[in-house]
Amino acid sequence: MEISLKNIFNSNYVKLVEVKFMEKKAVITFELVDESKLEKNEKIADEILRWFREEVIFVPWTRNIIEVKIEEK
Repeated sequence: MEISLKNIFNSNYVKLVEVKFMEKKAVITFELVDESKLEKNEKIADEILRWFREEVIFVPWTRNIIEVKIEEK
């Protein structure tokens, strides 16, 4: 959490002007099976994303699965 304080002393009281919360994201890396080399990256990403959204009942600490990226070495 990032908190920014400005104008701390104003008259005889403490004044909090600005509070910012940093967003966090999790990055999970999978090693794909050899057969994945035969498929398009977009298809693999779509299938993994669909699996997370439809099959996994609860992923701790998450609100929403936003994106799956496939990268080649």
